[in-house]
Amino acid sequence: MPDIEELLSQFSTLGIELDDGTAAACLDICCRYSVDEEAFVNAWIAYSVSNLNGANPTVENLADFERKEFAAVKTPKRSTVSSNVQVFSSSNSKKAPVYSSEFSTPPRSSASSARTPASSKKLNFSPLVYTPEVFSPSEKFNSRKNRGQVVSSFGKPPLEFRANNCEFELTTYNVIDASKWKFFYDTLLTISDAVQDRFERLAADIVKTNKLNEPIPFKDCGLEPRTFQGSVLPYDKAKTSSNAVEIVGLEDSNYEIISLDLSEVEEFAIFPGQVIVFEGVLVGKTITARKCFSSAAKPVASPPSLKSHCQILVAAGPFTLSDTLSYEPLDDLIAHVLQHPPNILVLVGPLVDANHPKIAQGQIAETFSDFYSTMVKK
Repeated sequence: MPDIEELLSQFSTLGIELDDGTAAACLDICCRYSVDEEAFVNAWIAYSVSNLNGANPTVENLADFERKEFAAVKTPKRSTVSSNVQVFSSSNSKKAPVYSSEFSTPPRSSASSARTPASSKKLNFSPLVYTPEVFSPSEKFNSRKNRGQVVSSFGKPPLEFRANNCEFELTTYNVIDASKWKFFYDTLLTISDAVQDRFERLAADIVKTNKLNEPIPFKDCGLEPRTFQGSVLPYDKAKTSSNAVEIVGLEDSNYEIISLDLSEVEEFAIFPGQVIVFEGVLVGKTITARKCFSSAAKPVASPPSLKSHCQILVAAGPFTLSDTLSYEPLDDLIAHVLQHPPNILVLVGPLVDANHPKIAQGQIAETFSDFYSTMVKK
């Protein structure tokens, strides 16, 4: 169900503040037409730019917006046959009814797809779903004949994989409170801030590694060589000179775009999106670079000193097939870990793939957060 706080957050991200009456009108439209907060805000922005010259929403223009954008949308009808929704769990064969008038009757599966292949294997990591077909065991996975086969190796592999009493310490870096974060949810502003933060850190590392002067903003012109920083904008190699590109400044330059002439630089290699620091002369809207720096390589770390062998097992997701949410690969992985316990087990996501067809179709009966937490606890 749409949440008013999330709706206000979506508008606030775009610099739009709503009063209580307008926010209530927006929430009412979301609820009546089953539109989530982000989709509603995107629809409003498109409508406002096309019809209202980008005006902010009001109760009056929201009424016009609803009439023009949602007039042809039929409000989903609630089922009059039954008010309870059946939720299935792979851990048992019983159906768990959920009594709520907020849910509508799920679409019926075809007769062929409703048949669940018989399997005595317990599926520990499948989510709660509206139809048991979602976590039907995969015939393709169970019929494979290359289980446990080594497909690639590097160096001299150990003769056997056997856990030992190796003692080690794990240190966690950049501990972040994730209680306020949502799984599979990032706004464009959040992504942009994260990317810009990485650019700033990388530029600072380049300056420190090459012992350069502190970079200055693009607005400071002069005939003396100075240090600048920025990232290379996308360019067409067929239309752009190999010695001239456009760069966008970082926060100190208010993300201003300026031309960079590299004709006087002896050697350089650049690509779109690359963060570079350069020394040159800024005249007008063009910087003539004399030197260009892009390396911030760290010293090679000393090899670890271990008193005994340390067995590390790394597995990468997704851990289920594209046609089911049975998570049989993850079950097999855990079985292997129990049989051959390593010293360290590293799981690389995604544990839950938001683009999985069964999830995209809305067939699971729990949130991503609850599903993920359940998998990790198990």
